[in-house]
Amino acid sequence: MEKTKLEKENDKNDIALFKFAVIAPLVNNNYECKSKEEFFRTAALKKYTLPNGKETILTCGTIKRWFIEYRKNGFDALKPKTRTDTGLSRKIPIECIDKIEKIKEKYPLVLKQAIKTYGVPKKIFVDNRNTL
Repeated sequence: MEKTKLEKENDKNDIALFKFAVIAPLVNNNYECKSKEEFFRTAALKKYTLPNGKETILTCGTIKRWFIEYRKNGFDALKPKTRTDTGLSRKIPIECIDKIEKIKEKYPLVLKQAIKTYGVPKKIFVDNRNTL
């Protein structure tokens, strides 16, 4: 059953409140660490329970990013953004898969990692030559 618009907004608020709870000691300048960096490292050592009940750990970078976003744009910055591709297929179309397989056969030097890293490229380079 799909959630209503209000339920989705409530979920976003719950997530923002969770993020705020993590960074609140910094926001209120009420932390015992010697520096903000030490706070980020210490906070990253803890386990957290997400609003959906799942346990997780956070990285220093994530906590720091939340703090910076909050300081820059306030509470709304902590709410998850709606994906612009919601409802669209994120799978590679079969035509592209066929084309990639043909390229792999013709140019075995093309690394799988290049496709993984850059997606389905408009141009593929092999030995510094434009092959398409």
